Amino acid sequence: EKAVEINFWKEAPRIFIYPLRGNVLSATIGGTVFFTAMNIAMYAPFYGIIACIMFVCYTIASMVKIIETAVTTDREDLYDWPDFLDWFDWVGKAILFILAWGISYAPMIAYVVLLKRVDGWLFVLIGLGIFIAPMYTLSISLVGGFGSLNIINIFKSIAHTFFPYCATVIFWFFTQYLNFLA
Repeated sequence: EKAVEINFWKEAPRIFIYPLRGNVLSATIGGTVFFTAMNIAMYAPFYGIIACIMFVCYTIASMVKIIETAVTTDREDLYDWPDFLDWFDWVGKAILFILAWGISYAPMIAYVVLLKRVDGWLFVLIGLGIFIAPMYTLSISLVGGFGSLNIINIFKSIAHTFFPYCATVIFWFFTQYLNFLA
């Protein structure tokens, strides 16, 4: 069976159309209302902590569901919200994300803790974390479980899709930088 090659640059404009298609539009509007309410609820004493934990976990589950929908279905307008009662799944994915991002930035943390220096190497290690972390996000979305934390598979995946992956990471970094300036 031969794999179908997809041209990254040809498919990239669909990213901007995706939020306006079919069920995704209602999910975007509903998500805006839901996540705004959760954000406001986080400021309530005690309940705010619970709401904050639920908000972070459910946000991660929603992000994973979007990636799963975009990658695994032929029709991208079939987005469905993660089941709110399936808390074990979305809390589990949140834990995987924390572990994955911890692994991504572990060299930087070890450098600061052990050597207690801030120099050029620290920024190189931060850049390494920024470079690796998005592939972990895809790995958790597509593979799930502790197998998605395998660093060897992460580097193999990056090597197989090096140029599109680099373009995506640069775009992501640029949007985060613009968000920081705002």
